[in-house]
Amino acid sequence: MLSKKDKTNRPIEIKDLYFTEQAFIWALRMKVRGERYFERVRTEFGDNLPPSAKRIAIEAVNSTIRLVQAHGTKALKLNCTCIPHLSPDEWLLVRILREVSRDPAAPWPVSDSDFIAEDGRDGFVNALLSFQLALDLVDQRPNTEMPDRMETINQVHRSASITIH
Repeated sequence: MLSKKDKTNRPIEIKDLYFTEQAFIWALRMKVRGERYFERVRTEFGDNLPPSAKRIAIEAVNSTIRLVQAHGTKALKLNCTCIPHLSPDEWLLVRILREVSRDPAAPWPVSDSDFIAEDGRDGFVNALLSFQLALDLVDQRPNTEMPDRMETINQVHRSASITIH
C-alpha cells in the first residue's frame, strides 16, 4: 500500500487516484464547502449518471458526512478544492474506499487510524459501496436507439420466418 507520498517521494495528488476516488474526494470537498458548491456535484452527477445512480451517489456523500459527524472519533480535514494534494485524512478515506471495494465482507480495514466509532462502521462501509456502485454506472445509460433497432430486427425475423414457412 502506498504511503501518503508516492514512489517519487512527492505528495499524492487527486490526479494520481482512480476516477471513482477522484469523484469521491471532490464531492466530499464540495459538500464541506457548502450547498452552493455541492450543487455543481449534483449537476455533474445528473449529466453523467442515470437518475437512480445520481441519487445513490449524492446520498452516499451525504451519508458519509453525517456518519462522520454522528459517529466520528475525530474531525477529518479535507483540503479545499483548489489544492491538488490529498490531506492525510483524504488519503485515509481513499485507502478505506480501496479496501472496501476490494472485499466488502472484510473486517473494518483501518485499525491504526480509526476515525469512526464501531457503531458507525457498517453505515460508513455501506455509503462507500453505494458510491462505488453508482459511479460504476457512468456513461451506461440505456441507448434510446435500441427500441428502433429491436423493431427492425424483429421485422427482419418476421419476414424471414414467413419466407421459411
